[in-house]
Amino acid sequence: MHTQLVMDADLRSVPAFLLGSVRQTYILIVILTGSTLLAALCVLALKSLPPTAVQRPVTSPSARLKLKVKAILSTDLPPHGLWQWLCGGLNVLDALLVVCWLGLTLTWTYAKSAGRIPRIRASVAAGTSKRSYSLQMLDGVAQSFGWAATPNILLLFYPVPRNCFLHWLFGTDFSGLIKYHRWLGTGTIWTVTMHLLLYFCLWWHTSTWVEEVFHWPARGVSNLAGVIAWVCGMIMLMSSTSYIRRRWYSVFYTCHILGFIGFMAFAFMHYQGMWYYTFPGFALYLLDATFRIAQRMHTTPAHPSSQASDDGTLATLTFRWSHVAEVLPSQIMWVNVPSVSVLHWHPVSVAHVQLDDTTEPNSAGTVTVHFKAYGAWTKALVKELQTGQLPLVRATGPFGCSRGHKWGGHQVMVIFAGGIGITPMLGMLRHMAAHARARKTDPSHDMELPSKVYLVWAARSRAELALLDQELIDIAREDEAWLDIKLHCTSKDQVMPSRTDTAKALASATHLPGAADSKPSDARAVASRPDAISLSDVTYDGSSSSSWASASAFFIQPGGLMSYHFGNLQWAAAHVASLFGAYFAGVLIYAYSAEKNNTGPSANRSWLIGLLLFGATCIMTMGMASAVILPMHFYRYLSDRRQARSKNGSAASSDMGGSASQGSLDKKMNQLEAQDNIEVAKTRPDLAAVLQQTMAAHSGSQEISVFVAGPEIMYIKAKQICAYINSQAAGKTAPFLSVHRQAYSL
Repeated sequence: MHTQLVMDADLRSVPAFLLGSVRQTYILIVILTGSTLLAALCVLALKSLPPTAVQRPVTSPSARLKLKVKAILSTDLPPHGLWQWLCGGLNVLDALLVVCWLGLTLTWTYAKSAGRIPRIRASVAAGTSKRSYSLQMLDGVAQSFGWAATPNILLLFYPVPRNCFLHWLFGTDFSGLIKYHRWLGTGTIWTVTMHLLLYFCLWWHTSTWVEEVFHWPARGVSNLAGVIAWVCGMIMLMSSTSYIRRRWYSVFYTCHILGFIGFMAFAFMHYQGMWYYTFPGFALYLLDATFRIAQRMHTTPAHPSSQASDDGTLATLTFRWSHVAEVLPSQIMWVNVPSVSVLHWHPVSVAHVQLDDTTEPNSAGTVTVHFKAYGAWTKALVKELQTGQLPLVRATGPFGCSRGHKWGGHQVMVIFAGGIGITPMLGMLRHMAAHARARKTDPSHDMELPSKVYLVWAARSRAELALLDQELIDIAREDEAWLDIKLHCTSKDQVMPSRTDTAKALASATHLPGAADSKPSDARAVASRPDAISLSDVTYDGSSSSSWASASAFFIQPGGLMSYHFGNLQWAAAHVASLFGAYFAGVLIYAYSAEKNNTGPSANRSWLIGLLLFGATCIMTMGMASAVILPMHFYRYLSDRRQARSKNGSAASSDMGGSASQGSLDKKMNQLEAQDNIEVAKTRPDLAAVLQQTMAAHSGSQEISVFVAGPEIMYIKAKQICAYINSQAAGKTAPFLSVHRQAYSL
């Protein structure tokens, strides 16, 4: 009898797919892993196909149908104020996804709990249970909430990777999908909270609350581990509020990382079967983390054009990138300056990309980003650049949709920008200007460009307006120009500048290499400008105040920082390796658990198996991915250093050292002195009037794309105005206003 009980206990503790008695768990693992891997590989295969040059006319039936579907899915649901306060707005597409999420959760919960009610009734009828029917039902409902949390934890991981196949599949980016991660995270934590509270009620009613809460058995479910996991989840939830994210990003980031590790580790110790339902999504997150860790190994000195404004409000940081053609304007990077903070990484949009040699697709070049002195990190960076020293820079990315350009397919664009939020849109406009120049010199250039772009930019200070390129201003002054610019300065305490004051303010604010120094007639002239600094011109003399920077000098990348990955083949191999590593970790630990069961039930501890599953999944997933990722990084690193040594040997005289050059500022100021005064309105822009004027000027268009890059209040206002105008124009031939948010939200 004792032997039979031991065998039954062993059978219950070992996964069904290892014993072969039940196949449900094995089928579940195959479906989750196989579907994730198949989707990733299919998307990568489609991504590898050459883009088609065939453009469907906007008046075609398919284009009109697509526009109607888009209009329906983007319609905001009432009450608008309530949804905006709860979750930042809810449209038809969001509501459909929420319904699908609820359907999946309820279906999964029913499938796991359907057989419990007949068993409860049978036990009550037979008198074999010491608990009443109501208490057993309470136990069943509490357990059902626990089952409901498992698919949510799996889904939580899919929007989290900063570079994922889902971004390309849906034509979005990390900032577009992260809101669903927040919704899923909130739903998961409150589901776990209901699971906990119902069990608290049950234990309180049976007078076993203290014993059950601190219950940590050697075998079975550990209640105390579950309580600790819930506490970690609540820390993540409370620190993820918009107020904390925007004002204390470091606090949010630290609490989120530590809370996540605690939540997952103790959830695995609470119930070791958590591995079945979470490891495919968990593996994707660990794969993305491995890619980013590999990027963090490399550092590069800031470009000599990096500098801060005299008033300490703005900073321009430029650094080299090894394959800059892979970086698109408006994409996001996470930037770290070790001399300011070794641990803090700041998200920022790409403002400008410049190749050293435009005739070579794989040429190195520079990436420019802009910062405004908001928090402690950005203020410290501005102060660092004001000293004239060039700090070391690390960056991960670029992140965002690489599926063509974001302006592709848009015929008429209206851009509303606020303050430093203009950064990604400036990158777009500069890229458009480059393709417009290429089209003039090469009529066969097939890049699709909008017929008209309206830029409305409001800033609090004149220094922020200095980010606007002289080239873009010249384009807007041309007859029948494709670009129209309206500038607004909303600060009441600033007197509008004269011609001389404007030039000085713009010159002291920032200088973008290549943005205003010349207006080349073709793309090749960019590389021949004096400020297009070559690889040998950027060196690091070890003058940084950071001891970490000096210690890591071996990893300095002379040719620029490395890319996130090196082609779709490597990305596909890394997906296969990471998912295989996660699966093999589970098999290995469960085999260890089965071996312990053979030596005796007391030798196998369920919480320890759960902890080993968590640790082994992390190690095996990242280890297998590193075997694919790191060799390419080391190869590129050594190749780059060899190239730098050979180039420095032949052009050592052109070394510019480790401090910023100020000559370019004088050059820009002299150019601006000769220009007419820049017209800047003293009032806030009237968004509704701008949209109505645009609709009147383009009444024959089917769609007008409205891009909003600025504070959230500007986006909300623009979205409400567009929704009202669309509702008033329903059933008429007026263009449809589609709203696109082009700003990363912390």
